[in-house]
Amino acid sequence: VNITYPIGWRGSEPIYFGALVGRPHLVDPEGHFDHAIALRLTYNVREEKVGNISYIWRKKLAAWLTDRAQPPSALLEFGLTHNESLPEGLQDVANTLTPKFAATCTILFTFCFLVSVVLINHGNGLIGIDWVRSKPIVACAGIWCPLLAVITSFGLLLWCGELYNAIVNVSPFLVLCIGIDDLFVMSAEWHRTNPDHSPARRIADTLSEAAVAITITSVTDMMTFGIGIFTTLPGVRMFCLYTCVQVTFTYIYQLTFFSPVLAYAAEMENNGTHSLLFRKALKPDSSVSRWKLFFMAGSVSRKSQQNDRTPLSKEITDTPKENKGWKSKLNVALRRLETKLEHHEKTFWYEGLQMQVVVNRPPDLFNWTERARFAKMMDDFENTEYTMNHNATMIWLEAYEMHLEREKNELNIQKPTNSSEWYHRCRDWLLVAGGRRLWEKDMVWGQSEEDFYTLKAFRFQLGLRNYQTPTDHTNSCKLMREIASRYTDFNVTTFHEYYPFADQYLELKPSLVQNFTFGLLAMFAVTVIMIPDARAALAVVICIASINTGVMGFMTFWGVNLDSVSMITIIMCIGFAVDLSAHIAYAYSQAYGNAHERAVYALETLGWPVFLVSLLFFTTDLQ
Repeated sequence: VNITYPIGWRGSEPIYFGALVGRPHLVDPEGHFDHAIALRLTYNVREEKVGNISYIWRKKLAAWLTDRAQPPSALLEFGLTHNESLPEGLQDVANTLTPKFAATCTILFTFCFLVSVVLINHGNGLIGIDWVRSKPIVACAGIWCPLLAVITSFGLLLWCGELYNAIVNVSPFLVLCIGIDDLFVMSAEWHRTNPDHSPARRIADTLSEAAVAITITSVTDMMTFGIGIFTTLPGVRMFCLYTCVQVTFTYIYQLTFFSPVLAYAAEMENNGTHSLLFRKALKPDSSVSRWKLFFMAGSVSRKSQQNDRTPLSKEITDTPKENKGWKSKLNVALRRLETKLEHHEKTFWYEGLQMQVVVNRPPDLFNWTERARFAKMMDDFENTEYTMNHNATMIWLEAYEMHLEREKNELNIQKPTNSSEWYHRCRDWLLVAGGRRLWEKDMVWGQSEEDFYTLKAFRFQLGLRNYQTPTDHTNSCKLMREIASRYTDFNVTTFHEYYPFADQYLELKPSLVQNFTFGLLAMFAVTVIMIPDARAALAVVICIASINTGVMGFMTFWGVNLDSVSMITIIMCIGFAVDLSAHIAYAYSQAYGNAHERAVYALETLGWPVFLVSLLFFTTDLQ
């Protein structure tokens, strides 16, 4: 074996070392090297009956090579990948979301419980909880609405045959925040009603005031994620589909589940019932111990206690790299995959990867005119900033030419004199003269008796270089396809295993602009219809555009890549910007007085709930 880089030789058979040896130190023009930075070993495991044994072997090998406590070598650093590395890594990420989701629900429930509490001043320095006016069961119902929506949506979509991806696991966090946003708005409107009115009247006033605000945010969220469903990116489409359905069910459950619970809590308040023990609460002036007053008392006469209670912050119940960020680290928990990819970036992605070029309509390679045009195409492919020179090209044609030359020199067999003989001897060489083992998979021949010696299509491999970043992947993909388009008579197709990712990168910017534009237009249409003030509706749209522009600016500043995940983040920002700005805009449109008085009223009415929702978004993001 003659070991040279990038192509070595075993007799007359070439061996491509570019994909096996990373960043070698060459010592002569022939490609000999004395050391290399990385070596890649490939093991093909069997499936079928021994598939389970292969799986166990693979897992144990991975555990041994990636053991950080007892590394297998003090000198060598190992990276490992296999056909299930990416799915397993994504599943590990999905598995880590389960405890985080549970922790998030716990935090949200605690937060909602605290903001559902109303304090009352008993005098003598004792400030307790007003267990009649507090609404912990309403807070619980507010959390259960999005949880029920998540369960219903996942079950319905999976039952309908929709696909599932680990990225969808992020959507319940968003839906929880949206549902709790509605809870705070509804609670704020409830506490603005007149306590002297009947429960039915107060519920009617609450729904009449909160319905428009909640409907605006829900419909705009549905439209935001609904528009994202029509993107060409599968991951974004799947995420938007699941989220859109969840938001829809959240809105439905707000009407059919949360509102009845609020009505029941209103009846309990009207009857002076303890909000947790479901029994008559003690009067605030009862002569009982201080701990009973703290845990058992509640305002019985709402009107007389209106000025005695001490609201906790006004009744407390008013409560996103274009780095094109695949960079392939993916933040997966599978550290061995990340290590392997880091090695690839420094070694094999720097130089040595192979790209497939398929000629679907081959020229007559015996005809020197057509052969010259084919050679020109090869030269165009081989002399770019992303491809290695001709010495890294693996093509059967040169091996066949060497075979003909060897036959002439050693066996005195003359070279073919016409095209028919050339292709006959080529097929014979492939079948019986040593070319089959190496080149059979690179050539497609006719199978019938008439076209048995007709070459239908063939492929060859080009060596790649400067393929280190996702931008390089994308630019190389565009360049190779542009070169292929120059030779339509050959019907050339180029392919690399990273092309599917490059195709997504190419679609990201147009899809982002399209979704953002359609989203703004849809938001403007909804807000104009639902908010009877064109200026307020326009302010909402400007706010959305401003927020998303700022988000994209900070993403660029922080080096966050533009990929499917960051695109989802931008889509979410549209929805959240609508949630928060639409509430304020609607309250402003319903206020009376001059502009200053209306602004004060809007912030006084919904500023606190919006602040709480923003705080919840921040808390959830930390999870």
